[in-house]
This record gives sequence, structure tokens and C-alpha cells, in this order.
Amino acid sequence: QTHGRLLVAHVLGYIVSSRHGLSEAELKDVLSLDDEVLQAVYRDWSPPSKELLRFPPLLWVRLRRDLGYYLARRPVDGFTLLAIAHRQLVEVVRERYLSGSERAKRHGVLADFFSGTWSQGTKKLITLPLVGKPLNLDRKVAPQPLWFSDTVANLRKLKELPYHLLHSGRLEELKQEVLGSMSWISCRGISGGIEDLLDDFDLCAPHLDSPEVGLVREALQ
Repeated sequence: QTHGRLLVAHVLGYIVSSRHGLSEAELKDVLSLDDEVLQAVYRDWSPPSKELLRFPPLLWVRLRRDLGYYLARRPVDGFTLLAIAHRQLVEVVRERYLSGSERAKRHGVLADFFSGTWSQGTKKLITLPLVGKPLNLDRKVAPQPLWFSDTVANLRKLKELPYHLLHSGRLEELKQEVLGSMSWISCRGISGGIEDLLDDFDLCAPHLDSPEVGLVREALQ
């Protein structure tokens, strides 16, 4: 009631749609890429900046407080990720908030985030209710390189991006940027080992009509 159905539906939907959960920073970035959420948030007031657009952090603080009982924090790969605390609630979220096209839309925004599509100053168009014309604004989300340094890989991107490209139906992007990319294959293999890399292929290859992907999979074994 307090936060509105759309915001709660999208927040819980993103957490459930993620592969291993989301950090608070990731979730705030993802909400800052979600035009439906931002249009609802800025329905009655204009954003404070004419250059950038973010999900208001205070709204997240209130929502996190009110969802406290339902959220768990879990350590994964050195990150603290938010997950749904109760298995039954995961099923309720899936049934209530991730039916039909909603599921693909959540995965699509997560894919945009983990691919870095709108990071590093790349602006994204949005039409807000009080403005009436499209605004091209920087969402100020974290960049997503494959490597943060010569020895530190972006493990969150490596684990989440293939899953979200697959479930948002962006199969050509999955083929070109992940399974067919030597940069990706090299980074995934070095940082996670051949098993993690083969897991990616086993997850995605059955959904791709691509002999090339099959050949790469065979060569890796």
C-alpha cells in the first residue's frame, strides 16, 4: 500500500529473477534503468537534476525497512546479496509478479545492467508524466567491464549476464557477446575454471540454433 504495487512487484521480481541475488547497489542501479518504476516515482514531482536520473535512495531505504522480514542477506563470491528469505514467498512472487511478459522484462533490464549498456555516460531516453517530452538522461549506473584490473574479473557480470540474455530472449546478443566471444571465454575460464564455462554453454546452447556454439562447446571439453 505505502510503496505502490508496481515498485514492490518490480523490486521483488528483480531479486527473484537474478541468478544468485542482487547487492543493494546493483538493485538501486537496476531500478534507475527501469523506466516504468521511474515514471511511477516521478508521477507527481520532477527529478532534481536535468542531467541525470536515479531511483531516489530514500525510497529504497523505506522499502528495504518494510520488506525486512522477507529479505535475507547472503555472502556470494565476496559480495553481500539480497535474496528472498522464504521459499514459499519466491513462488508467490513468481506467480503474482513474473507471469507472461513481466518475467522477460525483468530479465531484460538485468541484462542491460550487467552488460553495461547504459553505463559510462551513455544516456537513456524516458518520457516522464510531468514533462511530456522525451528526456535523454544519464542513469549513472556502474560500468561492467569483464576485468576490473589485470587480475580481478567481474564475477557478478560473468555469472548473471548469460542467464538474463537467455531469459529475455536476446539470443543473438548471447551468441555474439558471450558464447562466441573469445574475450568472454578467456575471462570466464581464467576466473572460474573450465567447469563454470561449460555450465554457461550447457545452460544456453540448447536454446540456440547455432552449430558454431556447439563446435566451441566441443572444443572446450
